[in-house]
Formats: sequence, structure tokens, C-alpha cells
Amino acid sequence: MHSYVLDVNIWISLFIKKEYSEKFVEWKVATNNLIYCSDVMTNELWNVINREHIAKLLKKTTSECYGIYNEITTLFNPIPIFTGCQDHKDNYLFDLAIQAQADFLVTGDKTVLTTKINPPPQIISFNEFREMFL
Repeated sequence: MHSYVLDVNIWISLFIKKEYSEKFVEWKVATNNLIYCSDVMTNELWNVINREHIAKLLKKTTSECYGIYNEITTLFNPIPIFTGCQDHKDNYLFDLAIQAQADFLVTGDKTVLTTKINPPPQIISFNEFREMFL
């Protein structure tokens, strides 16, 4: 069993492509991996999926997407400490991943992908992550 933090851009990718969301949920259930979220992440996700141009692309309603997210994630609200990301708005991802002791931080954001941290988690791209469940 592994644990993950998925950046909001990954959640959007999963919700836009039906094949991805179905395979991802199957993978999550079959492996019993942990997917961590926080209140900050949940608020950001809700704001993004309710944008008109994003909502049009979703394969499910925004409420269904939110329901899936809530059903398969584990809430962990970290203390804001991390300041090492070039885009300070993404520091919460590192706080969550480090403090929840996640094995992987999954993102499509180049700034996050190139941020150096110690101790782990391992920072991986959506393509690397997708290979795990497709």
C-alpha cells in the first residue's frame, strides 16, 4: 500500500477523461492506497471545477466529481510550514505530502515537479502516475 497527494490539476485530468476516472477509482479500491487531501486542496478543487470552461469538459456533474473525491480521499490538514516552492500558492501541497508522510506527490505543474525536498515524497508527473493505474 502506498499513499499519494494529487495536485488539483491531476484531479481535473481524472475528471475530464472518463477512462482515467473509472480506471483510477478501480485502482484505488483494488489497492487500498491512501489519497490524501486537505481543506485547502478541496477548496481549490471546488473553485476550479465550478469554472464554466472546466465544468463543460467534465464527464460527470461537478457534484458527482466532488462526491468521488470525498469518497476516496483521506482528510489531513497540515500546519503551513513549507516555503520552498517557487509558486508559493503550491506550498500547501508540500505541507500535505510531507506531514501526511505520503509516498508520492503527483502533479502536472513544472514548478512543483522541479522543487527539491528532503525527506520524500517522490514527486512524479501525471504520466508516471497514470502508468500505475492504466
